[in-house]
Amino acid sequence: MSEFKGRYQLASSDIACEEFDGEMVVLNLASGHYFALNQSASFLMQAVLSGQAINQLAAIDTLAFSAEDVTRFFADLASHDLIAPDGAAEACPVDTDTVQSAQALTEKPVLEVHDDLADLIIADPIHDTDVAVGWPAAQNKAA
Repeated sequence: MSEFKGRYQLASSDIACEEFDGEMVVLNLASGHYFALNQSASFLMQAVLSGQAINQLAAIDTLAFSAEDVTRFFADLASHDLIAPDGAAEACPVDTDTVQSAQALTEKPVLEVHDDLADLIIADPIHDTDVAVGWPAAQNKAA
């Protein structure tokens, strides 16, 4: 079954997501990577962000994809630091509407990773300022 138990949330405030025509784009402002989620992945992500448990979503019968596909998708999200356990709240049980909607999905959940704009996204010219130098001024981010 699924190693994911309980409720999950976005891993940090540096992560933003938006749905466009049934598909979702997730942006990690800290890494500069962005991610494209197909319709099935978007549905699963929205269900989890609304408080439903990943292991219960993976256990839904008669999906067009396997429980392993669901678990693999969420493992991919976790490996990119997009989701993390929410220890402060309990997961909601998967409701009938979610089950019916999940059963209507026709493709495996897919997470596409894009890093071609990472340097531009990380640049953040609004915050990389220096009063003496002007705007924008790249700050030394070496530790």
